[in-house]
Amino acid sequence: MGFHDGYFSRAGAFTLKHDRAASLHSIGIPVSTAHVDYTEHYRISAEQYDIFVRNPRTAKQFADGCRRHEHDDLLVLGPGCNRGEPRMPDESDEVQAAITYLDTFTSFPRGVALGIDVEAGQPYLSIPAGAGHSSEEWRYFLVLTAEREEFEADIESAVSFADACRRGEHDDRLVAPHTTDQRTDPATRVSDANTAE
Repeated sequence: MGFHDGYFSRAGAFTLKHDRAASLHSIGIPVSTAHVDYTEHYRISAEQYDIFVRNPRTAKQFADGCRRHEHDDLLVLGPGCNRGEPRMPDESDEVQAAITYLDTFTSFPRGVALGIDVEAGQPYLSIPAGAGHSSEEWRYFLVLTAEREEFEADIESAVSFADACRRGEHDDRLVAPHTTDQRTDPATRVSDANTAE
């Protein structure tokens, strides 16, 4: 559990990372063999990294090219003798709509993620929709920028808020990916919700 310099898209099945010590920007895709799951990392430029953070759909297109082995010359580590098969993201409409949600922090053991809806510029906190913390589907809740900063500084406050979400206490902030209600004025919705509390 911890913060990292990068972004994770569950819907797009890719990770963006910036290793400052190594001056390395990369995009990673999940890969599986019969015995182990791992991530293949591909070198990208700082400019590509910035573009991908601002436009996750472009990042997914590049990641899909990596899954088709079109960018093997950019692999940070060459494939071993038992190279795995890329795990493909779900292509359903609902999942495709969620691609602009980029996690900046995810704790699967604590069942909470923080991030930004890039298209709306809206911070969110999300929790697994299923019974287990490793659920593939997550529920997204609007949060204020100040709340997100608090959650990043204190993971326990994020977990406490997430637990309240699980009890239904913040259902007024619950959003579906890119619904009209969310897009009209998300900041007003969160502000109104806070005033009501």
